[in-house]
Amino acid sequence: MSQRTEKKIGKRSQATGAKRQLILTAALAVFSQYGIHGARLEQVAERAGVSKTNLLYYYPSKEALYVAVMRQILDVWLAPLKAFRAEFSPLEAIKEYIRLKLEVSRDYPQASRLFCMEMLAGAPLLMEELTGDLKALIDEKSALIAGWVHSGKLAQRGVVM
Repeated sequence: MSQRTEKKIGKRSQATGAKRQLILTAALAVFSQYGIHGARLEQVAERAGVSKTNLLYYYPSKEALYVAVMRQILDVWLAPLKAFRAEFSPLEAIKEYIRLKLEVSRDYPQASRLFCMEMLAGAPLLMEELTGDLKALIDEKSALIAGWVHSGKLAQRGVVM
């Protein structure tokens, strides 16, 4: 493959990535305002400045677009939990977790609203994500807390194991 062809492919890939992100940003705004059932793809397309046909090229359905938005939110929303580590004392870890969670809520209000809406609805479209890597992460952090309780570093007040 020539350098010229590689450059064209690289530019096309960047443009595709930028278009996808533009659509995801618009979808987040629309879904967080109307929810999945109230949102329309036409609204997302208009907000993103693309045609509905172009939007459907990147995301074949409203549900596929919604799941893509939610996956992106999960990356942001779970960052504080991923930072929760055994190297910290329980007090330091919990304080840092709360601080980071509050920052996420403040800095990403649309994402926080949509995530909460999805959880309150029972997360019907996110079961695959919630039962895979996320469950493993929750289990890992739960074991860490249980270890702190078992070693006496953390009181067992209202802790359900």
